[in-house]
Amino acid sequence: MYENGFDSKELAELKGKALERLFQAKEIEVHELMCYQRFVKALSAKEKSQVYDKISKLALGQVERDSSKWEGYVSRPLNFVDSPDSPVYEVLREEVDKELDYLIENVHPDGCWYPNWGWGRDENEWKKVKPEVAGMVSVRNLVSLRSFGKFMK
Repeated sequence: MYENGFDSKELAELKGKALERLFQAKEIEVHELMCYQRFVKALSAKEKSQVYDKISKLALGQVERDSSKWEGYVSRPLNFVDSPDSPVYEVLREEVDKELDYLIENVHPDGCWYPNWGWGRDENEWKKVKPEVAGMVSVRNLVSLRSFGKFMK
């Protein structure tokens, strides 16, 4: 039994199902793949290696390489790579470097980045929340730039 009361046998069964689903997938929806990126951090070293291999292959099929489309809601390289130490970085190195330059070139004059998506409903609520989301997007971008040794002028 885990501290949170979750049964270890049930947890092992769920982990097995998640891994089976990942390894059988020929392609996978981007948000699900991003969840696997978080999931992999809880695995053993051997499992991590196998899962990162699969994530790398699937990420190659997800990433939009055309930076002119990055203004829209598309899968960008940094969705799958959080540092130069990421195993996925080796597969997406060129695309990640391109996105880092893109971030520097496209920072808003007020010094932050705004989300390239909206809710498509509840517009009054979105207007209230959007500055907070911009803060999260900006922090994420600044952390990415810093971890790759890129700095803005």
